[in-house]
Amino acid sequence: MTEFEVAVAKKRDIEEHVRLSTSTVWNVNRAYYSERGVRAWSADGLPFQVTSNPFVADSFAQLIRSWIRDASLAQSSVHPYRIVELGAGTGQLGWHICRELLKDTALPDWTYTFTDLSERNVQAMRQHPRLIKLLQRPEFTVETYDVESNAQLPVGPGPAIVIATYVFDAVRQDAFEISEGSLYECHAALTEHTGDHTGLERLGILNERRDFTPYGRSDWDSILTGYQSRLPNAFILFPTAALQFVERILKVRNELLLITCDKGYNHEIELIDAAAPELTAHGSLSMMVNFDALGKWTDLHGGHRFHEPERDVSLVSAAFGFGVPSLPETSNTFRQVFSDFGPGDYYDLHAAFDFDAEPAMPLEPLLALLRLGRFDPRLYYRMSDCIQGHIADMDEEQSRRMVRIGQKVLQHTYPLMGTADTAFSVGLLLYDLDHYAEALEAFNMSRRWYGPAKEVEHNIGLCLHALSRPADALDAFERAYELDPDWPEAQEAISRLRIELNVEGIDSMGTEQSPED
Repeated sequence: MTEFEVAVAKKRDIEEHVRLSTSTVWNVNRAYYSERGVRAWSADGLPFQVTSNPFVADSFAQLIRSWIRDASLAQSSVHPYRIVELGAGTGQLGWHICRELLKDTALPDWTYTFTDLSERNVQAMRQHPRLIKLLQRPEFTVETYDVESNAQLPVGPGPAIVIATYVFDAVRQDAFEISEGSLYECHAALTEHTGDHTGLERLGILNERRDFTPYGRSDWDSILTGYQSRLPNAFILFPTAALQFVERILKVRNELLLITCDKGYNHEIELIDAAAPELTAHGSLSMMVNFDALGKWTDLHGGHRFHEPERDVSLVSAAFGFGVPSLPETSNTFRQVFSDFGPGDYYDLHAAFDFDAEPAMPLEPLLALLRLGRFDPRLYYRMSDCIQGHIADMDEEQSRRMVRIGQKVLQHTYPLMGTADTAFSVGLLLYDLDHYAEALEAFNMSRRWYGPAKEVEHNIGLCLHALSRPADALDAFERAYELDPDWPEAQEAISRLRIELNVEGIDSMGTEQSPED
């Protein structure tokens, strides 16, 4: 058999060619999120940290504040501003955004609603240790909401600010091809690989060109025919579900700001080089998003659109405003925090660093990158071994500064089971800097958030001993022993501390032990 025949033999057709937005692939994707819940991020490794980090949250918060001020100047009546996050997933991004917005005490009244398709995710957010206290306040809520349903936003009246990160890439859209000036539909057949692929990675689509059938809607059809008149050859994705969502919201709300951050296209010229529509599997399934089409629809309906300049980044941001005639502050803020250096730039920058390379990266550039990332815990975790390598050379002032940095990282940490334990990593740093009380707090956070572990209990014991609390230290070492009776470090620590507690003047344990990593 030829290589092609082998490849075909390993595929099984699931459905015949249909218009992409009607494919069963979207139902498969919805079922994945509904069934997996937060395991989609912890066990399956969805790349949520690309957008769920303090840098992105700070960028969004700045844009939200600017739009609220623009809208407040344009309105005669005062309403709470309803901020709604679509597909909030773990709740991490929204928590960061709320922390930033709460710093501005002069901001008009606002509410924040976390929403998700999955009831599992909704329940997990309501029980998350970082959200429980926030959700005790009436202005913060978590609701089940389906972007593709006909339902309105689950919030009261008032201007709305909608946040959608990695949402529109996973909901229904259509695909078209322009070939030598003619417009065609790309129909998709869902296929299943029968080889070694597992999960949703086994699924793919085969595109087939069909004659174009207009939507029968002047705005949608004019966008497509406009592309046809200007682009001789291109593949065009058309965000049907995203457009339907915005249309639905604008039927009952005059003022709306939509902020998006996703993989996609911001400018028409980018469509010329776009590949044929394909599914990307990373736990779930996703496709690129045509934000240029959403922008053209915004133009047709009298709104304001904001796009980053054309550049090669992994993540693009865009915003679309409706109902407010003039948005000068919003425009200026978007240029400063998205166009000049946005979330895509930040992600590509820190992803490019190899923190394990030799020779090790100098300390000051490490800390500069960490400050740029607003003390992003995931970024700190990636560089933590490199930072640890500089501890022996730190002077007293640098040590104090590192303690402050470690505490800021902890303040930004949003724990999720199955992901990196940043609290433990910060605890190691603080212990090695001889700040035992602060290290103890970090290790206790690790235990509260991720459950007991022998290394955590052992390090808690080391901190307690260094703080002259030997009896409490012995309790911690014994907890480590209970978790693993065969662990020699726990046995040795218990033996030494029992000698110290029962024989006056003997301090055989000392504080020279290294914490367990």
